[in-house]
Amino acid sequence: MVNMQLSRVVGFFCALIMVPGMTACDRLDPEEPTPSEGVSEPELVAADTDEVSLLEAFEGIQAEIAAHGEVDGELAYEFATVEDTLLALEEEYIKSPRFRAGNGNRAGVLSMDLELLAGGRELVIREQSMCDGWAKTWFYYNRNLGKVVQITYFDGLPYRPTFAYDYNPSTPYNTYPDMVEDGRWQQWVVGRFLTVTSTFWYDSASLDLIGNEFELPGPPPVDAIPVDIPVLQMVCTPLFDPDPYTLKKINVNVWDYHQMIDAAGRGGTYATSVPTNLGPDGLISPYYIEGGLPVEMAMDWDDVLDDIEAGEIDPNLGNLGIATSVEPDPKPPELVSIDNLMIGWGNVLWPNEALGVPPDFSEYGECGTFQLPDPYPGL
Repeated sequence: MVNMQLSRVVGFFCALIMVPGMTACDRLDPEEPTPSEGVSEPELVAADTDEVSLLEAFEGIQAEIAAHGEVDGELAYEFATVEDTLLALEEEYIKSPRFRAGNGNRAGVLSMDLELLAGGRELVIREQSMCDGWAKTWFYYNRNLGKVVQITYFDGLPYRPTFAYDYNPSTPYNTYPDMVEDGRWQQWVVGRFLTVTSTFWYDSASLDLIGNEFELPGPPPVDAIPVDIPVLQMVCTPLFDPDPYTLKKINVNVWDYHQMIDAAGRGGTYATSVPTNLGPDGLISPYYIEGGLPVEMAMDWDDVLDDIEAGEIDPNLGNLGIATSVEPDPKPPELVSIDNLMIGWGNVLWPNEALGVPPDFSEYGECGTFQLPDPYPGL
């Protein structure tokens, strides 16, 4: 098989870039990463060998959120509901034989502040409430518990917004609506960051792209050319809304540690950039697998942690990304496991010069929603 060089496809991922404000904990005595110029180095905290409990972790999260504003009304009710859910999980864990069973558990908390970022062709959502607001995500993980609990707090998230693209970003491989009315929000966890590959097939005569291995209706032509291309693997949460009056939301998602299934019941999806043709005049196009992946291909959090540890030393070897998108409700079949390219809060854990520095949006003003041009510089 042909192995595509990472440099040919990496430009597409400038949407997921690092800014200051991230912390993580998983390993003891981590080696020091080399910070990118102009980007604050993440603080890395060793995991508690006695295992921070899920409720203890949530108490710390609540305290951090409370420091940013009053927790009352509907938000206080949501906090109580979340606490009940976490208590039930922890009680189930304590009663199970996995509780403190032997050595080798992987447990900890990692977090990152979220920023208003996006990449080429995407609608960058920066409404005033968001510019004035704050968002952060936390991951509590415990292999013996068998769960990964993602908790995200939003302050300033627009309620049921309506947005239209300046131009439709559809490609021959993915289709997007011109407008989303009364949209709902969805989060995306990008756990495998160009550390896995997927096979794309090309016609041996024309050299045109036929399709991805998971989307072909049958076996590829016998003379088709297989090309392995690095991909992102991402998984989506259910749709959600903030409080219509306060625009606040605490969004909680509980993933199976060894099999992170998306909201459509699938194994997430792959996203990458591909040559439309293997000839010298072939263009590079974004490509998302629309139908989702088989559940057996779902991400295992152990693999995500391995990538994060490798990325701490060399960001080209692994990362963790978060994105938030505005989606139509209901989602059409072509978007069921992929994101609509209207993007709000997001970030990645490790800075990576190979993916580009944080984009300069100064020409668009300090706040305000806009769509990046196609092609965007550097993509």
